[in-house]
Amino acid sequence: MKKLLTISAIFLMWMQFGCVQKTRNVTIQLNLRLAGMKNITQVGVRGNGKPLSWQKDLAMSPVIKDSLYTVTIHAITGYNFAELKFTVNGTMELDGMPNRRVDFKGAKSVTYNAVFNKP
Repeated sequence: MKKLLTISAIFLMWMQFGCVQKTRNVTIQLNLRLAGMKNITQVGVRGNGKPLSWQKDLAMSPVIKDSLYTVTIHAITGYNFAELKFTVNGTMELDGMPNRRVDFKGAKSVTYNAVFNKP
């Protein structure tokens, strides 16, 4: 019985520490073009993985008002991608369509360029 408990304890420790993904620092620059939109009061991005959230916009800054917006995200992650969608005036893009996917496998930084509501 003692041997079985020892083996079980070793297995549980291996499961706890052996399956953890290595984390790394990643910088993601998101650039969003808005085609023909007017009266824009706020532009943001939502997604998975901190600092993103599906419940709250991460604000984007205007480079050219009503035309080009940007945000740079610095994250510590064990993942190789992030899923996200952009918002304008609180309305999320690509309704009923898959999320955008930003891949950064093996990269320390990546730039992602998008046009609002265009997959």
